[in-house]
Amino acid sequence: MLYSTLRLPDGSLVLADDAATTIVTTDRSSAERRNHLRRRGIAVVVVPAGPCGVELDMALSVLREQGIRSALVEGGASVITSFLSHNLADRLVVWIAPRVLGNGTNAVSDLGVREVSQSLRIERRSVHLAGEDVLIAGDVAR
Repeated sequence: MLYSTLRLPDGSLVLADDAATTIVTTDRSSAERRNHLRRRGIAVVVVPAGPCGVELDMALSVLREQGIRSALVEGGASVITSFLSHNLADRLVVWIAPRVLGNGTNAVSDLGVREVSQSLRIERRSVHLAGEDVLIAGDVAR
C-alpha cells in the first residue's frame, strides 16, 4: 500500500491480521504512527516523497529487494495516473458498474494524450461479468 502520510484508520480491513501487509510511506508520516503499525506486525517501509506522494520508482525498487515481484495497485485517479504516466503498470483491471453519474469522479487524470493514436492500449483483454458489474482486464501496451 502507498500512504505518504499514513492517514488510514486503525480499523481498516487492509490492516487485518489475515494477510501480510506492507505499507510504503514517506518521512512526512509520523514516526510514532510508523512504530505503532510495526508493533501490530505490519511492515512499514519509508522512501523519499515524490511530486504526488510516494516516490514510485523507489517504492517498487524497495519492494523488489524484499522479494515482492507483483503488486496490486488500487487507488484513485492520482495514483493510477502516476503509475500509467511513469510506465509502471503492466496490467490494468477496470470495473464498470451499470450506473451513470454524469459529472462523476475521474478514474484516470490527464496523461497528456491528445490523439487516440497516442493512447495506451489494453491488449490480451478478458471480459467478465460479476453480478451487475463488468470487469475488463488486459495488458497495458505502449
